[in-house]
Amino acid sequence: MSANTRPRTHKTWGSGGESSDHRSSHDMLPVSPAESNTATATAKTVIRIVQGSIVTYCGGLGISRIVTGFESCTLRIKNLPADTKDDDVCALFKQQGLANDCFCLVSVSKTDGTKVEAEVLVDAKLGERLHAGLDGMEFRDVVLDVDMPTISAAGGMASSSVQDATVLTLSWRNRPLLYIAEYVDEADARAKVQELNGRALSGRRVKVEMNSAPFQSHSIVLTNIPMETTDAEIMAFTGTSSVKRGTESTSVAVHDVENTVREVIHDTFPGDLQALEQIITPHPRGHISIRVRFRSREGALAVQRHFESRKYGEGAGMRCHLPRGMDFTMSIAKGQYAAQRAQWDDLISSIKDPKASGSQDDALGALKVRVESLAMGNAVEGWHRSLTRPGNKFVQQVIDETGAYVRADLKAQVLRVYGSSASVTHARNMISDELKRLSSAEYTTTIPREVVGVFIRKGLAQLKETFGEDSVKFDLP
Repeated sequence: MSANTRPRTHKTWGSGGESSDHRSSHDMLPVSPAESNTATATAKTVIRIVQGSIVTYCGGLGISRIVTGFESCTLRIKNLPADTKDDDVCALFKQQGLANDCFCLVSVSKTDGTKVEAEVLVDAKLGERLHAGLDGMEFRDVVLDVDMPTISAAGGMASSSVQDATVLTLSWRNRPLLYIAEYVDEADARAKVQELNGRALSGRRVKVEMNSAPFQSHSIVLTNIPMETTDAEIMAFTGTSSVKRGTESTSVAVHDVENTVREVIHDTFPGDLQALEQIITPHPRGHISIRVRFRSREGALAVQRHFESRKYGEGAGMRCHLPRGMDFTMSIAKGQYAAQRAQWDDLISSIKDPKASGSQDDALGALKVRVESLAMGNAVEGWHRSLTRPGNKFVQQVIDETGAYVRADLKAQVLRVYGSSASVTHARNMISDELKRLSSAEYTTTIPREVVGVFIRKGLAQLKETFGEDSVKFDLP
């Protein structure tokens, strides 16, 4: 990377809570040398996505860590509130204990008028743990839906949420209690407000303020008290035996939810309950979650339907989250789909069961192979970099004349053609002829070692200016 270039910045979360710059290498703007020196002197760390890898730069553009594309995976966090900011997403990953150089926020975009979707590149070794911790998590009164595509070969389909298809997550607000504590006089009460406000009780920071009710200037009000707190604990916390519990908000007890789950399974799918556990990670907004693992997806669906149809725990914001079953996704270009539309239509019409799921492994596996084969296209033997340049006139001519779609596979260094059998054959013949012509037009020469320096400084630039950037290649032995 040149010292006098600057990438556009995507703000993410920095080590120690400060913000850092996570940047994309393909998006560069010129800056002055003075600005470049100032940025280098003041920056602590700069994290960039460079050709799919997470690269962490330290002072002076030294590289302190690289997470290669083969060692990383992408998490897609869906169902985020519409006002979610970059820092909110980064904070979620920091709360999971993730080091700053193990992830990079790629994008935060709106999917519709009320929801936002975020894409984050993370260290693949941490992907499974992060997926388990975030998928189904309550975040600002919504339940997050997290997809983690598996690392797959080029042209393959990525799967998500497969391993949790039989795990139901039940979440609800654990609404806090309110307590009133009385003292001898107003001076003692005010002293206790100063002493107790913000102190932790059973993992929560208690809010303490003077009681504003008439004739209650000698008492204080304590809020954000956990539901399970006893009077004795409040007495010990406040230093007075004169305490009383305020009006309790509607809430749901964990043991009641667990008993309901067991009763539903006993009546519908006896023996299908495999494990039931409370998520012990404290939520900053006081949510409780339990995860229930079933032996079959049908059992999980039965419990989900029971809770949702009866609006169980509606007053406490009860939500049920069951990941989709076997779910494979693949993205293809619009031009490719247009060229292959008839083939995709034929494939869809040939599917006997359009709702094939993970319980039908053989049928689903065969369908997956057919989709991947169609999406892979047809490779043309031979390679020339000039045909990979955006807006190449010959490639556009092939598309216009044949109706096929042409794409350069840079990793495999082949051109792939998509479309009907006739259009693909026509396109392959045109490309093969062009590759032969380009090969015959190439000229290779050896430059004497003593003039290599002069050639690099002057000759190479002149040749590229004359014949084009990609038409000149210089290899050092």
